[in-house]
Amino acid sequence: MNDKGTKIKGKILLPLFVVIGLIVLINIKEVHRAENNHLGQTIARDASHIRMLLDESCAKDANLMKGLIDFISRNKKLRNAWTNRDSPVLFEEARPIFERLRRKFKITHFYFTGKDRVCFLRIHNQPRNGDLINRETTLRAAAEKKDAYGLELGKFGTFTLRYVHPWVIDGKIEGYIELGEELNVITDKLSKMHSANMAFTIKKEFLNRRDWEEGQQMLGLSGLWNTLSDSVITCNTFEKTPSSLRKMLNSANSKKTTLQKLISVDDQTYSVVSSQLLDCADRKVGAMNVMVDISEPIARIRIIDYSIIMAGILGGLLLYLVFYF
Repeated sequence: MNDKGTKIKGKILLPLFVVIGLIVLINIKEVHRAENNHLGQTIARDASHIRMLLDESCAKDANLMKGLIDFISRNKKLRNAWTNRDSPVLFEEARPIFERLRRKFKITHFYFTGKDRVCFLRIHNQPRNGDLINRETTLRAAAEKKDAYGLELGKFGTFTLRYVHPWVIDGKIEGYIELGEELNVITDKLSKMHSANMAFTIKKEFLNRRDWEEGQQMLGLSGLWNTLSDSVITCNTFEKTPSSLRKMLNSANSKKTTLQKLISVDDQTYSVVSSQLLDCADRKVGAMNVMVDISEPIARIRIIDYSIIMAGILGGLLLYLVFYF
């Protein structure tokens, strides 16, 4: 009788255990579906927010540069040196101004360019001059006879926010004053203020390797041309580019408008949202990669999974005890 009862109990318990198992799996699946949907929305929102903050920061800094250039253009000593095309005097008068702007406002570029768009003097790089400036901001300022600004790719492969101002003296445009701020200055501020990590890549087809490597050396950077196959990392908020990020950037499909992948950095999990990077001429020059830390949501999902599994195990154990004891 006991053996027969045990067999009956076994026949009843087995389907119940299967049902409990299915309930556990269904609950885990539903939790993952709901949490992943919420997480996806959060990642998209955070990445979009960082992109918006970058645009706002560029507009804010461009407005600052406008005010600085207004001040510079009214300096009588600079005007006289420019009118006389006296490069040594212009440099001596402009250099302390540039040092103050660099120290206080992180300005990295300061140009005086002729109305023929030939660079007369680079305060940030005095030996280099005499080249024709064909950047979009300068072309736009010359064509429209008004201020122009935007993010542009420079000769040395740096992405820079530039502001160009037609210098009007005695009612005539006599040249252009240009200030610039490298992208890493802007992204460093965003990273500190909003705990956001970003990496920007530029396609090699828009670069000259010799010029890019010269720029890296000039700026004291340690970027390597062969780190990525088709692009170079021009700006990165990590002190050292994580190997997982390098692998992800190498495997990214640059033809896609947006791309999302997961990477691990120092026991943290990031969702990397990549979108096309456009310069002010609307060229697709590279990619902006925003890294959203999702370590906490993933840990929360794991805790919920463990809780559901433990509830299933305890439920099965309770059934076993009820039927056999």
